[in-house]
Amino acid sequence: MAWSSSSSESGEQTPRSPLPSRFGSRVCTFAEFLAARQQGRQDELLPPVVPTPAPCGHCGQREDLARRIWSPAPDTDDDGIPYGSSSTPLDHRGAASEASLVDRVAFEGNSCFTCVRRIYQKTPWVEENDRQDTPLHYAARCRNHTMAFHFVCMLGDAFGLAWATMVVRTLNTCGETALHEAIRLGSWRTARLFMWVDPELAQHPESGQGTSPMYLAVSLGHKHIAEMLHSENRGKQLSYSGPDGQNALHAAVLNPSGMIEMLLNWNEHLIKEKDKNDSTPLHLVVSAQYEPYVRRYGFRVPDVLFPMKKLATWRVLNANTSAAYQQDINGLYPVHIAALMNRRVAIAILHRKCRGCVGLRDKQGRSFLHIAVQYKSYNVVGYACGESEFASMMNFRNNDGNTALHLAVEVGDIWIFCRLLRKSEVLLNLRNKKGETPLDLAWSKRQETSFSYGRNPENVIHSTLKLAGAVHGSFWRDYLEQIHIGERKPTKEDEEKEEKKDKKDSAKLTDATRTLGIGLVLIASVTFSATFAVAGAFKTSDNNDGGTPTTHKWYFKAFIFANTLAFICSAAATISLMYSGMPMVKLQIRRRHFQTSLNLATSSLSCWAVAFTIGVYMVLAPGGRVTAIAISVIIPIVTLYLYMQELFLKMSAVRQSLIARRRIPSYGQRMRVWIISTFYAGRGR
Repeated sequence: MAWSSSSSESGEQTPRSPLPSRFGSRVCTFAEFLAARQQGRQDELLPPVVPTPAPCGHCGQREDLARRIWSPAPDTDDDGIPYGSSSTPLDHRGAASEASLVDRVAFEGNSCFTCVRRIYQKTPWVEENDRQDTPLHYAARCRNHTMAFHFVCMLGDAFGLAWATMVVRTLNTCGETALHEAIRLGSWRTARLFMWVDPELAQHPESGQGTSPMYLAVSLGHKHIAEMLHSENRGKQLSYSGPDGQNALHAAVLNPSGMIEMLLNWNEHLIKEKDKNDSTPLHLVVSAQYEPYVRRYGFRVPDVLFPMKKLATWRVLNANTSAAYQQDINGLYPVHIAALMNRRVAIAILHRKCRGCVGLRDKQGRSFLHIAVQYKSYNVVGYACGESEFASMMNFRNNDGNTALHLAVEVGDIWIFCRLLRKSEVLLNLRNKKGETPLDLAWSKRQETSFSYGRNPENVIHSTLKLAGAVHGSFWRDYLEQIHIGERKPTKEDEEKEEKKDKKDSAKLTDATRTLGIGLVLIASVTFSATFAVAGAFKTSDNNDGGTPTTHKWYFKAFIFANTLAFICSAAATISLMYSGMPMVKLQIRRRHFQTSLNLATSSLSCWAVAFTIGVYMVLAPGGRVTAIAISVIIPIVTLYLYMQELFLKMSAVRQSLIARRRIPSYGQRMRVWIISTFYAGRGR
């Protein structure tokens, strides 16, 4: 057989075009192929869409395709009824009851001409007013290229090229042709077969009526199929439309197969088209622009040497710079989309290519920094704070008058707040339209509940702003006039608000009491049992019969003392916790009892950890002193890990911000800020 193949990207054998034949200098068309079959002519070179010989998946026979493809289909079926004997081709559709007899499993595997003919004569092809799957849909869905080839040949022999073209263009309930099924599975040869039958098939469905084959191929990353669709279309207007008003370029920017330049070379107007949300391809590419990473010693680290010009955002922006200044339906520019999705690299490319676009505002007057802070885009906030060119943007105000620092206080994120506070250009006392400074907002966040953990973000932010020198605005004076001076009486709304707040605090106390009570009871049980268990099992060196231990060993005395203290603290904490969980007790008293219980629980846990460490040392010291010392050192480190992680690591960001804000040069002053910030953050005041 005089045709060759090459491997495609999907691993399928992609046929190459054969040498010129008697049908001309190019590969013969489907119409010429049908004419040659009717005339009984044979060509020494086969069309590239002819399937490779393979055993039939139904009967197991291997047919001679070289002879079969140049012979037209028989004029009669197995019952002697001629094909196409009716007045119109529509009479061949058959009854739906006959179609139900055909098992869809029969479409799987290679099929010979005889088996395909049996399915062909029992299957309806086009139902009036009913967009159902045709046998071509099933054949393409099952990767049965041989069956699809025999189907189109039978249709062409029986009813001509026009009828075969109409069947190939038939849409199912999803608005897709059989070509869509072949593309979805990455079947290059089957897709080439349908385009061979109808070179204009890639134009269906029409623009705006469904997903085009080109959009589907691009969205799935089948570059070789997309190139085939464009080449087989033979210069005619190709459909690039997709769902929701998108085009193929919208899909290409989200796919890493590198088809952006290819599509722009085919149709440069795709870069300017918008979808139903008025989003350009640039809006989509910045939302999916991941930062390039490399592997170093098993870790993923940013590839700072990766050239930006190879990134999709750069290529799309280079094709149409004006897209950076176009809004979507929500009034967001591409720079806002990048900030929303935390795409630092996209922001860097926009800043480098279009410096004017980074300062654009959306409908709410927000810059990209406002959006990055509001949606906790850490990489974008870090990039904006690290570039000196964005210094003037630090104090931009939105339509409500809020700066980025106002929003950082509102979202309550310690890292973002400290990153902004570290910038000396950030002003601490700017007021919004309500007259609130960042310190006023922090104070309001604290007042949402009167019962909270001292190192919660709202408490740490409030104390840090006070240390940094922030002041209250007119909001604070209004509050003093209305509340503390008592110039107005509480309204019904104020009473309902206060009652709702008390119920919320009461529910918090009840839930916290349950959680803390489990831990206290566990500590009390363990310490109570350990006291008598260890005392009864402890043996002195001069008494091998057991009995009451001697008290001259220091570690035994320390163990008994720590264990007893842990039991006393846990028992006292349990009693206080009982009062804090009683709804009949006033809320202020419940808060005080819970705070006492929490302090005692912390002391009990510390004593229990000490007792456990000494107990391990007491057991292992006689046989291995080195092992006992090592374990005694490891246990306290593990116990203090959570406390150190929460207090010191979190407070380090606060200390760095305060030191940068006050520009403290001396080591002694740095230590003073460290002690004060840790103390205030721990108390939450």
